[in-house]
Amino acid sequence: MPIVSVILPVYNVESYLVECLDSLVKQTIFDIEIICIDDGSTDTSYEILQKYASQDKRIKIVKQENKGAALARNFGLRIANGKYVIFLDSDDYFDHCMLEKTVSRAETTNSDIVIFKALSFDEGSKNTHNLSHKMEKYPMFQEKTFSSNDIRNVIFNHTYYLKPLT
Repeated sequence: MPIVSVILPVYNVESYLVECLDSLVKQTIFDIEIICIDDGSTDTSYEILQKYASQDKRIKIVKQENKGAALARNFGLRIANGKYVIFLDSDDYFDHCMLEKTVSRAETTNSDIVIFKALSFDEGSKNTHNLSHKMEKYPMFQEKTFSSNDIRNVIFNHTYYLKPLT
């Protein structure tokens, strides 16, 4: 069983997909599965996925009609085998040691969910923006650990996290 299942919905992202996939296959933690759900792409995204899958056995590809990212993610959840699961949009990428650091935090704190900071890059302005500032209005996110009861009403508001499948 892999330690992490990365679920990657893919739809017409040929311009970004190589960087995204490179960020996954070059992670410092190797024991991952990368579940790519091609959501009816009409560009060369599927061919890019096939090329990567032929070179890396951790990559699984599922092709479906265009149903949207949410249904692609849900399908990925049904076939995921990892102890933890994380979603990545196919026009984004992870720092090379992000999964290792996040799994380490989950394991050392015995946490069900790990919340972490994220940056956004604006192609037009070429500026990077800290997405984590939205979390600052929730004091519980400033703590190192907290109970799910503390965040029940805000967990899906502007957060990025690693969650165990069990």
